[in-house]
Amino acid sequence: MRNLCLTCLAIAAIAMTISPARALTLHEDVAYWYTDGEQILTIFDPSTDWLAENIPTGRVLVKVQQTVYDPISTLSILKRNGDGENHPGFLYAYSVTNLNVGDPDDLSDMGITEFVVSWDPAPAYVTVARHAPLGWLVDTPAPQPAWKWTSATAPGILPGHTVGGFWAVGHTGFDREVDAQVLHIGGIQSHTVTGKTTGPIPETPTILALATGLAGLGVLRRSRGA
Repeated sequence: MRNLCLTCLAIAAIAMTISPARALTLHEDVAYWYTDGEQILTIFDPSTDWLAENIPTGRVLVKVQQTVYDPISTLSILKRNGDGENHPGFLYAYSVTNLNVGDPDDLSDMGITEFVVSWDPAPAYVTVARHAPLGWLVDTPAPQPAWKWTSATAPGILPGHTVGGFWAVGHTGFDREVDAQVLHIGGIQSHTVTGKTTGPIPETPTILALATGLAGLGVLRRSRGA
């Protein structure tokens, strides 16, 4: 029974690594941008106690969630999205929640209308998921990944709302915090809110080595048991 369990574990690990039908998440975290006096700071994956204490005060402005997928899943996800099969790498999927930026009762307030991540080096490919609202487009002239709201008749991300599907593909993983920003347009004025996001991920060869090692271990234990 023990040998069977080890073998099943190895098969499951390999299946997660090579199967395009099941997306393998390499890393996921959530960043909250909040005010501290005159500064805007970032806290990653805070406790529920921190959120319960700070969100009601109005100090927490923006939430950014980032999920990183392995290269095989990336190709499958992009293909289903209509982006073809020519963009290998790690898929960084972002969603942005406007917690307290702007005035939802002001009809001239367009909310958050742009999201930018300061990658270095620049990503290999940037796109928008099909599930994102119509009107969000990639700002192609920008040297960094930028997604802009282009509708003139409807607002962008108002307080209390979330938009996901901001996707970028990189060839290497990040192991550090990176700067990010959102643009808020209220009436005829606009201002930028800055914060950070991050995404440390393991390299693909490490995952393959782990899966292969588990498979070898299962075979070895089974042979010895026979």
